[in-house]
Amino acid sequence: MTDDLRSMLLDSLDKESRRFAAEHPGAEAPLYERAIAPRRAARRALEAGGALVVAGAVAVGAFVVAHTGASLEPSPPAATPTSALLARDWAVLGADVDPDGTAADLADVWGSVRVDAPACAALDTYAGLAGRAELGGEPVSLGTVASPSGSADDALNGVHARSFATADDATSYLDELASTAARCAEAAARTGLDVTVADVGIAATAGTGVRIDVTDPGAEGTWRLWVHVQGSEAVAVVTEPHADDLGAQVIRAWFTAAAG
Repeated sequence: MTDDLRSMLLDSLDKESRRFAAEHPGAEAPLYERAIAPRRAARRALEAGGALVVAGAVAVGAFVVAHTGASLEPSPPAATPTSALLARDWAVLGADVDPDGTAADLADVWGSVRVDAPACAALDTYAGLAGRAELGGEPVSLGTVASPSGSADDALNGVHARSFATADDATSYLDELASTAARCAEAAARTGLDVTVADVGIAATAGTGVRIDVTDPGAEGTWRLWVHVQGSEAVAVVTEPHADDLGAQVIRAWFTAAAG
């Protein structure tokens, strides 16, 4: 598959995402979660250049007929510099942001012995958007977010961001996270922890994400990691047990600020 063909087909998928948002105003993540899986699977197939080439060629043929004068060589968006991520003016309505705060690691919450499987231990690395340096960009800590009303034990939401070299690199990182979390789920079952992994999106917010919940059936609360990718940029939100879950609000606020 040529780069032009892939770009136009991926653009078609993005338009479908916007169409969904327009038809479901005000819908929350659970609704979009049910609808996003087929489209994300299609995106992966297109990026791999597999069996959808023929069908894609037909779609692109129609596009070219209607846009004979359009340029077929769009330039990929440049990755956001790390300094720009730190300087971005963003805020979550009705919440307090502490730029110097940190959220608890998975190992701190449920004990390192219970999450010592390599795949589970790696979730703390993904929570900070670290690792895979060859994909470009450096992770930055954006601090913590909490509801002013206060939740049990002053639990928090920790936030990190990273701008990868390309959108494909960001998607690769997200897919690797999903695969790692699935392996963690298998390993954690032997230690009594429940790990669930879901592809999720947010209505009216472009991009897609992966959400991982780690729960101890014998205790209250869930440690949650939600990573959302839009273009070459990713934001990760860790929600501590008993904290008000502000993941969706943080993701919306971050990418709304990015759009200016």
